[in-house]
Amino acid sequence: MKKLFTFFAAMLLISAVSAQTITLKFVGKDGDNQEVPFDRVTIKNVTRAWTETLTWPDDTVLTMTPTGIKHFASDNCFALSQNNPNPFEGTTYTSLAVAENGTMNVEITDLTGRLITKQSLTSIQPGNHQLRVTLATPGIYFLTARMNGQTSSIKMVNSGRSGSNTVAFVGSNNPSATMKGITNRPFQVGDMMEYTGYTKAKVAEAASAPVRQALTESQTITLQFGITLGADSLPCPSTPTVTDIDGNEYSTVVIGYQCWMRENMKTTRFANGDSINFADTLSCTQALRYFPNGDAGLLKTYGYLYNWPAASHNSTTGSEENPSGLQGICPDGWHVPSRLEVQQMFDVLHSTKRFQCDAHNNEYPENLIAKSIADTTGWTEYTSVCSVGYEQSANNATGFTARPAGQLKGDDWNQYRYFSEFAYFWTCYTWADDQKAEAFHLNYSGKMLYTSNQKYDYGFSVRCVRD
Repeated sequence: MKKLFTFFAAMLLISAVSAQTITLKFVGKDGDNQEVPFDRVTIKNVTRAWTETLTWPDDTVLTMTPTGIKHFASDNCFALSQNNPNPFEGTTYTSLAVAENGTMNVEITDLTGRLITKQSLTSIQPGNHQLRVTLATPGIYFLTARMNGQTSSIKMVNSGRSGSNTVAFVGSNNPSATMKGITNRPFQVGDMMEYTGYTKAKVAEAASAPVRQALTESQTITLQFGITLGADSLPCPSTPTVTDIDGNEYSTVVIGYQCWMRENMKTTRFANGDSINFADTLSCTQALRYFPNGDAGLLKTYGYLYNWPAASHNSTTGSEENPSGLQGICPDGWHVPSRLEVQQMFDVLHSTKRFQCDAHNNEYPENLIAKSIADTTGWTEYTSVCSVGYEQSANNATGFTARPAGQLKGDDWNQYRYFSEFAYFWTCYTWADDQKAEAFHLNYSGKMLYTSNQKYDYGFSVRCVRD
């Protein structure tokens, strides 16, 4: 059956010379009336012969008029732009103008001054840089950037729940590249525009039929694809399985346009043949593996728990790129996900109704996504609707099959905890000075997905993403 393929809530905000604002919203649904994520949308002004591209995960682009809104770019300042949208529902964007090289520190605090999250970005170059902010709790917050003795702050109002507190670098203009989400191309109301969508849902890319029309008023534009989305939980095209150096075979699954392993790593060696030592002790520096819950009989189903040196193959810097480029413990052609790649998966889940739990008309069903990646068995039972442990047969709409292998507690505790209750997965984002790396996790009583900073000596599961 043919399905209508569309794009998740991408907005183009255009301000005319007269200060009129035209809002173009790209919305897409498949034949089952479900949203799907987009890869990119090309926005072409046929009249004035320019083209811009809106790229995932960005969902907003501002087109500046020649006489209207000032383009936020500067050669002689350090300043944050006001975030857009504001107020926002869990996710928003801001831009930072930088005039010199250096290391930038960014932090979010609440009204009491309590630190919510922080980020440090090294080797920042002059230009315009875009940041994506996600916040898990409604409230009023302050975003502050510091660099080379300069400080800039903005106030943000959040009315939604993203499931995580993060600040992520997602684009730049240095100075020949156009920053994602912002362009100063000229236009006039009445210009002929053309919009073409592209998707990598189920990995294979497809283009929509171009939509060509005059820019006259705010409207919703549907981009149609003559393809079939197909069922959830499909293996990755051309890579239905992957085998590690020990001969362990792992099934794969497509989520959005990423290809993930759907099983936890079980290898005892890195891809180059170096051994990963087995131990019952803790270490922040030696690559170690552990049986889940200390029980060798659980290995086949749950994989090993690994400390950070094992997950990263003793990386000293980690990665914040997308893709991360850090192979770590993964087989050739695969890598440990960065937190941007994890956020990319979260964005797919947040934007796709079939991955959300909307029982009993929950106020924020877009955040109730933990069940969609949790395995259908093995979790401690729980009575709260939409929790992972509630009616487990309804779990795993994505096919990710997260299994509650628990953790080996670091900080000198040397204790296995939370088996059947929690699933933790390493990412390759690090705070090297604090010997911490970021992990994402879910639990039997929870309804959302979370990220947290964990010491290198903790033992967690590892999932890999295809290069």
